[in-house]
Amino acid sequence: MRSGCSARETLDALLVIDADRDLRQVAVVDAEGEVAAHTGRACVAEAGHVEGLGFSVQANMMLNDTVPAAMKEAYVRGDGDFAERLVQAMEGAQREGGDFRGVQSAGLVVVSGDRHARPWEGRVFHIRVDDHAEPLAELRRLLDLARGYGAMERAMERLRVLDLEGAEGQVAEAIARLPRVIEPTLMRVALLVLAQRLAEARSCVRSFGGDRALLELALRRHAATGTFPADQALLAELLAP
Repeated sequence: MRSGCSARETLDALLVIDADRDLRQVAVVDAEGEVAAHTGRACVAEAGHVEGLGFSVQANMMLNDTVPAAMKEAYVRGDGDFAERLVQAMEGAQREGGDFRGVQSAGLVVVSGDRHARPWEGRVFHIRVDDHAEPLAELRRLLDLARGYGAMERAMERLRVLDLEGAEGQVAEAIARLPRVIEPTLMRVALLVLAQRLAEARSCVRSFGGDRALLELALRRHAATGTFPADQALLAELLAP
């Protein structure tokens, strides 16, 4: 593909030299959106694939042979970003019967369209659920956490260029997704104190959805290191019941 071969040409060339081609299931999408897919004759039933415009869905060891079509339908009719539609495709597969062995694991990898010298730097999401009674529900929970931490990273980027308004918007998203995690609330309190919006800062502390005692400890320790105003009167006001 780097030399200019299409998805179909690339996959056909690989299959010709692969002695285990009948055991393989693989799909390729090239930079032009052309799709090529292969399901080997020896893949465990039910196995198959369905191609779409710029994408392919494939499955094996499914309870029903209708699973790939159900995945395509869920993906095409889905909404949200790419990661969300991928999860919806997996949920569509499960509704159609899923793996005949039951449920245990799920995974999601999304990479950016930019080339990086170190491949892991291009990962937008890399989430694994290795052993769980409800793997897709857990995958959704972890995806939401990842989005929350992504908002935190963007808030830090905004702070580095002194864009306080932009940082506050990202922190608000992080709190919405991570209501029990200390860091986004701690950052929002600091931003509100910096803006002299003390009533809002107190309200933010009181509305924290996690362990209030741990939030108080975090505020005091950050104040002791200078990463939060070392003002005991201010701390007492923020932490007043």
